[in-house]
Amino acid sequence: MRLDWLRPLIAMLIALALSVSASWAFAQDQAQGPAALDELVGRPLSRIEIVSMTPRWSENVALRRVLPGQIFSRELARLAMQELLDSGRFADARAEVEAEASGVLLRLHVLPRRIVATVGVAGSPIENDELLEAAGLKTGGDVTEPALPEAEQRARELLRRRGYPEAQVFVQATDTDDPIQVVLDVDVAAGNPLRIDQRWFAVWPDPDAPGLRQILGGYGVGEGAVADEVKLANADRELTQKLIERGFHHASVSHSVERRSRQVLLRVIVDAGPLIKLMFEGNRTFDASDLEDALELEESSERSPLVLLESLRKFYLEHGFFDADITLEERGEPDSAVRALVFKIREGELLRVTGREYPCLGGQRGAAEVGSEIDSFLSELPGGVLLDAVDEESVAALYGPTSGTGRRKRPRSFSPWTSYVPEV
Repeated sequence: MRLDWLRPLIAMLIALALSVSASWAFAQDQAQGPAALDELVGRPLSRIEIVSMTPRWSENVALRRVLPGQIFSRELARLAMQELLDSGRFADARAEVEAEASGVLLRLHVLPRRIVATVGVAGSPIENDELLEAAGLKTGGDVTEPALPEAEQRARELLRRRGYPEAQVFVQATDTDDPIQVVLDVDVAAGNPLRIDQRWFAVWPDPDAPGLRQILGGYGVGEGAVADEVKLANADRELTQKLIERGFHHASVSHSVERRSRQVLLRVIVDAGPLIKLMFEGNRTFDASDLEDALELEESSERSPLVLLESLRKFYLEHGFFDADITLEERGEPDSAVRALVFKIREGELLRVTGREYPCLGGQRGAAEVGSEIDSFLSELPGGVLLDAVDEESVAALYGPTSGTGRRKRPRSFSPWTSYVPEV
C-alpha cells in the first residue's frame, strides 16, 4: 500500500526554472508554487544530471562541492549552479528537480561558452572594427553557440544601414588545442551596393533665399554615392551646421531614401526657416562688427536668442559698462523668409577710475613710487598715446562728409588712466 501511494508522486515531474544571474538568483516555476518545492526540501539528493542546452561544445562535467547523498535545499541548487559558472566553461545554468523514490534528482541545464582567441574578417566593404563591434565579437570575448547567428544578424543589419541591402554574413567557430578557446572567421558576401541615382532637395519656406542654393550644393552625399545611412546622417548634420552659421538659425535637415522601380532617389528635406539678420540699435561705443565678434558666431553653433543676449551683456560688462541694458526684439512676419533679430542697447556710462588707494602697501616703497610705475605701464596700453586714430565723425563735422555713413562707430579710444576695462 505504501509503494502504491508513492508511485503517483514519483511519476510527477516538478519543473522549477532556476536561473542564475550575476547575483545567482534562484527562480522557481510559478505554476508549481512554493509548497511543491517545500515537499522536496530536506530529502536526500539521489542523482545529479548535467545536460548541455546545445549539442556543440558539450562535455562531461562532475561537481565537487555538491554530491549525491547531501540533503537537498534551495541553497544546494544555487551552489551547484554557481560551481558550474565559476568554472568559466558555461555562460548560463538552470536547474530543475524531480522526485524519485530514493530522494531528489537535480538536473542542471548548462550553456557552454568559449573564449575567442582571434577573429578574422574577409570581404567586408566597411572597416573590420566597425563590423565586429556591431556583431558583438572581439578577441578575448566569450561566445556561445546561440550567439553566432545573433552576431550574423547584427552584422547584416549594419551592412544594410551602410548601403548593402543584399549582404550576407557567416560566422564560423573553429576549435583550438585549448578546449576553452575558439577561432572565429567572419565571411561577408556584400552583394551590390545601393547607389543613389537622383538627389532632390525639398526646401521650406523659400528655396531662393539669399545664399541658400550655394549652401545646399555642399551637401556631402551626391548622385552615384552609396546610400550609406551613416554618411547621410553626417551630411544632414554638416548641412544644418552650415545653414545655422549663414544665418538660418532654426534650420533642420533630414533625408529619405526611396526606391522607384530601378532607380534610387535621395530626398533631402531642408526646413531652413527664416534667414535671421542681426541688427544693433543704440550702440554708441562699439560698432556692429565688434558686437558680432562678441557673439562668437564662428566658434559656436549656438543661436538661441537668450544665449546671444547673455553673450552681449557679458561683453559690455567686461568693458566697464556695468549699467548697460540690452533687450531683444524680433521683427518680420512669422512666415517671412527673412527676419531681423534686433539688439536694443542702452549703454549707460562707462565706469571711471577716479583715484587709486593702496591699503595693503607696505615696505620701503611709497604710494607715489608705485603709482609712477603703474602710470608707465598704462602709457603703453591702447589709448595711452598722444596721437590716435582719426575720428571720422569729427572730420565730417569740420569739412563735411565725403561719402555716405555706414555701420561703423567712431574708433574706440579708452583712456587707460580713467577707464575700467580689461585692457587696463
